[in-house]
Amino acid sequence: MNKNMIKLSLLICFVFLGMLIPVYGTEDIRKSDTGLEYEEVLKIIDNNTATNPDLLNELSKQDNILAVYGTIPKKSSGVESYEWWLTLDSVAKSISKDEELLNSQYFSGIGAYTAGYLFIQILEENKDFVKTEDLEAMKKIVEKHAEMYGIQDVPLVIKVVKPAISFAANPNSYVKNPLGGLHIETNTSGGTLGYAVKFQNNFSKKGMVTVAHVLHFTSRPVYQSTSGIGSHLLGTPTSMNNSYDCVFIPETNTRKAQPYICDGAGNDLKVVGSAGSVSHNMLVEKSGSYSGFSQGYYIGTLYRQNFSIPSSNYTVETVGILEEKNYNPNLTVQKNVSIKGDSGGPVFSKFGSNAVMFGILEGGDGNGTAYFVYCNDIRDSLGVVPLT
Repeated sequence: MNKNMIKLSLLICFVFLGMLIPVYGTEDIRKSDTGLEYEEVLKIIDNNTATNPDLLNELSKQDNILAVYGTIPKKSSGVESYEWWLTLDSVAKSISKDEELLNSQYFSGIGAYTAGYLFIQILEENKDFVKTEDLEAMKKIVEKHAEMYGIQDVPLVIKVVKPAISFAANPNSYVKNPLGGLHIETNTSGGTLGYAVKFQNNFSKKGMVTVAHVLHFTSRPVYQSTSGIGSHLLGTPTSMNNSYDCVFIPETNTRKAQPYICDGAGNDLKVVGSAGSVSHNMLVEKSGSYSGFSQGYYIGTLYRQNFSIPSSNYTVETVGILEEKNYNPNLTVQKNVSIKGDSGGPVFSKFGSNAVMFGILEGGDGNGTAYFVYCNDIRDSLGVVPLT
């Protein structure tokens, strides 16, 4: 074999290997504990850009940032940056079970952004009370967990977040285009929008879903505000399923469905799909228009579960169960636990600026346990899937 043939053979081998490496990488990622289908993982990977080591310096200049620590390593787009996020997410899950941090007076949530850093949330009402030693104590807890995953200089941002838009506090607040997580009203009750959808057999037909019990299982008009109610009509439901407590509200010319949800912590997330199943003990988020953002662990499914509203008792065929985290267990007033008015809000998992939907909030017991209707049941009941 001459030299040219050898070079050509080597070149073909390198090209072939270059094609194989990303595929093997994504196959390995599919086996990771995300609880997502392979196709959903690929969507998230496709949206992952290369990390920016200078990002922390940029964030430190923002008014809502209390502290920035560590270093974001340089990771290329796609699989490499997603693998780094997976590691950070594992650290976040580990930290979310740390009693020392959970009992902190100011801590209100933790997560990992696909941009390549961990974040801790402090509610805006507490920002003037947080001291430097409080921030340093949180940092040490994060570093302890990060070291268990081989990270020595963990990138961490401690930021201030505003609570969700609450109709109770802002009775005139509404947005032109509806987002999951925002407040809705009927003429007798209120709740939270779930997520934008499209029909499986007609992608041009779009709208929003929420739980039917917010409408008392009727097709009454839904508004985004009761102030000047005629001008803030969201729409009137055209299909409903009582057995799975879900309802479809079609979009209108002035209220267009958008593939985004409000996470209840001041961020709008792009919906990239839904998960057909949820892994046991997976960390899941919820956004409610009254209690805002909360996290919980998925622990299983209940069948033919009974619920009640002022007008009636009803049964839902299948609901998922979340054990929500109450981050201030020693306080008299519980925070970040689902309450009345949150019904219908999105239940999801946050991947940086993306969200994968698991369902819509059915209700809670007021003591840390919440229930939700699965996306798959909404799909089978109404014929709709998340708008992406």
